[in-house]
Amino acid sequence: MAFCKEFNARTTGYKEGVPLRVNIQVYGDKSYDWKLKTPPSTWLIKQATGLVRAAERPGQEVAATISLKHIYEIARVKQQDSPDLDLQAICKSIMRTCKSMGVRVVRAPEDA
Repeated sequence: MAFCKEFNARTTGYKEGVPLRVNIQVYGDKSYDWKLKTPPSTWLIKQATGLVRAAERPGQEVAATISLKHIYEIARVKQQDSPDLDLQAICKSIMRTCKSMGVRVVRAPEDA
């Protein structure tokens, strides 16, 4: 019951329907620690592009486009999970995720 109350208190700033990841570590004395993580990169990419579903053949078809500005904003959100990682490395990881989803990355929104 205490976990539910604490979870609800920490997640009041999130909109309904946002998938959140939680890491729970349970100890032998029945105590626990938990950490709230940001939504998955794929979900954030889908929200930024308006995509419902990723491409069925990612290397052969383009399901949507996303700008580098959006990649940067997603990386800033994801950096909360790993503050010791370089922002550029996180951006590259998100760009690889986009490629695997069939989302083309463009320099500026008007290049789409």
